Amino acid sequence: IYVIIFFICIEFVLSAFIEFCFVIIFYFVYFILLFQIYIIHLLIYFILLFYIYYLYTYLFYTFITYLLIYFIHIYMLFLLYYYDYSFLIFS
Repeated sequence: IYVIIFFICIEFVLSAFIEFCFVIIFYFVYFILLFQIYIIHLLIYFILLFYIYYLYTYLFYTFITYLLIYFIHIYMLFLLYYYDYSFLIFS
């Protein structure tokens, strides 16, 4: 039983780490390609990252929490793409 719990914790830590690396790479490429990004979006996104870290650390590792994290993540990516690319089109 302890081995199963240990592997579940490792899976969550790894997925959080991979997602964090993905965000860093995403913003690195984003700054290289487009210099017209909003600073407010970046701040909102990193506040959300800390909230995701809070969820990973303090809440129960349930399937619902996992789904919630990824829905928030996809929603924020949608907002970034929608607002920034519409800004580029209209400018």
